[in-house]
Amino acid sequence: MKNHALIFDCDGTLMDSLDAAVESYHYALQQMGEKPRTIAEIKSHFGLAADRVLLHLLGDGARAREAYIYYKEYQKKVAPRTQVYPGIRELLDQAHAADVPMAIVTGRHRDDLNILLEPHGLLDDFQAIVTDDELGSPKPDPEGLLRAAFQLGIPPSHVCYVGDSPSDIRAARAAGAMAVAALWNVDVDRSIMKDTEPDVLAEHPDEVWRAFRRFTRRGEA
Repeated sequence: MKNHALIFDCDGTLMDSLDAAVESYHYALQQMGEKPRTIAEIKSHFGLAADRVLLHLLGDGARAREAYIYYKEYQKKVAPRTQVYPGIRELLDQAHAADVPMAIVTGRHRDDLNILLEPHGLLDDFQAIVTDDELGSPKPDPEGLLRAAFQLGIPPSHVCYVGDSPSDIRAARAAGAMAVAALWNVDVDRSIMKDTEPDVLAEHPDEVWRAFRRFTRRGEA
């Protein structure tokens, strides 16, 4: 299966990290002397990199950059207890055993992603990682997916992208990749995800592997 690839979003797809992110934003805002923001207000900006979320919350670039330092400080505390979703480790092991190239395309910055994944030993699972600070446009722009596919040496039409947000599905569509909606994240709005018309609605990571196998067989037919 070397001529097909699996590419993943990170937060809400590989890692159950959204609540820890909210905690980190609360901490950063507190350190900046800001009043608390509601969870809904913070989550309304999810999908953007943390510094951009803070820019929206604070409305000032310099203060957002300072708050981002506090955000990462707290992320270092919570990353070790942030959980990999059940079934993800098994999915990655299946892909490794079948010699499937894998990548991450995420809205996090590189330093932020490293903080989250290093305690879980996940960084070595992927042959390519594309982060927000390396791109001109965030998802749903397909730039990140196209770059990851290029780095893997795989045509975008032979890529399966797994994500938990409408922007993930739209990015996959725009790149010409197979779009898989990760529904194991309890915060996912299922009706909205269905409206984006992904190729696969996956309730559990093991469904991703079955769908990917069918995908590769079609490509080889």
